[in-house]
Amino acid sequence: TYVPLIGLFIMIGWGIPELVSRWRYRKVGLGLAAGLVLAASMILTWSQLQHWKSTVTLFKHALNVTAGNYLAHNNLGISYARQGDVDKAISHYTKALQFKPYYPRAHNNLGNAYARQGRTEDAIAHFTLALQNKPDFAGAHNNLGNVLAAQGKNKAALFHFSRAQQLQPDFAEVSFNMGSVFARQGNMDEALAQFTRALELKPDFAEAHNSLGVVLARKGRLDEAIVHFREALRLKPTFIQAHNNLSRALQQAGHQDESSQNGSKPLN
Repeated sequence: TYVPLIGLFIMIGWGIPELVSRWRYRKVGLGLAAGLVLAASMILTWSQLQHWKSTVTLFKHALNVTAGNYLAHNNLGISYARQGDVDKAISHYTKALQFKPYYPRAHNNLGNAYARQGRTEDAIAHFTLALQNKPDFAGAHNNLGNVLAAQGKNKAALFHFSRAQQLQPDFAEVSFNMGSVFARQGNMDEALAQFTRALELKPDFAEAHNSLGVVLARKGRLDEAIVHFREALRLKPTFIQAHNNLSRALQQAGHQDESSQNGSKPLN
């Protein structure tokens, strides 16, 4: 609004002095009026800033001053989910859907919340509803694929991952998830291709470096595997699986001294 208000401020800035030009005490009066306006502005600004302390306070305020605000409920749910308060997140996603039953993002978010609680069937139901209302929702395809993969329904999971990849080719997490399914199926060539693609899209993807290392190690390419395990640890020093995998790969490659510094556990 700054540009449209320029004219209004020019009118005020020039108009008021003109109106009081014949007033005997205009300097004192204008000074006091300006002081009062500044003081009121400071108080109002302080009051508004209380609503901007965090995302939670902002959207709580939005709900207090509006009715049927499904966007505020959905965004407040996201904020609570990020804080780990899944129950409150579910409550607000549910309220968002009460106001807008076919809102795909709220269905997707609710599906994620249920998945975190282990309520798999509820999660699948809401991911499905999200896709019924928005068939090109790459995130919902990916999330549904993850839940299906956890159930061992690899064929169905790969269908949704493939669809997500078609809709959003730069979605690194989808390539990683597809690679994980292929690896569990023993299809190392496809797993290798997908993990490589994930890293091309997101070079700092520690989990993809670790998984690619596992595939390379199983294919006997230990030196390359070691490079990826080390990169995973550089990006994420507390990555226990990468530590274990690096140790095992070093041992298999004959680097016994270096392996003993990391411990020795199976590749995973």
